[in-house]
Amino acid sequence: MLTRVFVVRHAEKMHGRGLEDVDLTPRGFARARALATDLGVAQVSGVFVTPYLRTHRTAEPLLESLGLAAEEYAANDARGVARRALQRRAQSSLIVGHCDTVPAIIRELGVTETNVGFVTSYGDLFEVTVESTGVTLSRRAFG
Repeated sequence: MLTRVFVVRHAEKMHGRGLEDVDLTPRGFARARALATDLGVAQVSGVFVTPYLRTHRTAEPLLESLGLAAEEYAANDARGVARRALQRRAQSSLIVGHCDTVPAIIRELGVTETNVGFVTSYGDLFEVTVESTGVTLSRRAFG
């Protein structure tokens, strides 16, 4: 039984002040469309986003193409969102996070040996694969 969880940082966002909730840039919208294309064949059945507009917009093209609705999680709840994604046994999920939350989410998914730190690139796609033999992490670029 194979469970896959894809984890990304939200796409490029507009500049804002402080904790202002801002939209994506044109480049960010293009990256979101590229993510939908990349994951369109992955049979994603669950998509998790934080309450921030930028995570919703990053997932939007994929959600539209699959006819799914996003499930929100608190941005600081890496453990909770990982648990929810892992409950989807033998399925694939996408978690859209933030530069400082992606590493914690990956650890909570069971990846014990990782050098994933603060995620500065908008184009990193992490794939965590959970099988009876263990948990593996791969990283590739998209968009």
